[in-house]
Amino acid sequence: MESKLKTDYGKFEAAEPALVGAAPSQIKGDLKQVFSVDNVLFQDLKNAHWNFLALAGDEKYLVAEEAKLKVPLAALEAYFKGTCGIKEP
Repeated sequence: MESKLKTDYGKFEAAEPALVGAAPSQIKGDLKQVFSVDNVLFQDLKNAHWNFLALAGDEKYLVAEEAKLKVPLAALEAYFKGTCGIKEP
């Protein structure tokens, strides 16, 4: 699992500049916030040698990081649904 996580992170990291660069101004800030929180998590995972269980002891920290995502993710979801017509499966 660690190997797949590391590979997926590499793809995510590589796509970030293009995604943020191509994002409409209405959601660019929200997208940057999501990437900011995700990048902190990925750095923590990288430091833990991609062992997700190593972060289990940091539950309060992880919950706080997750809370930072609520507003920008809601804004992104509203944009995708309202502007793009994309609905969750």
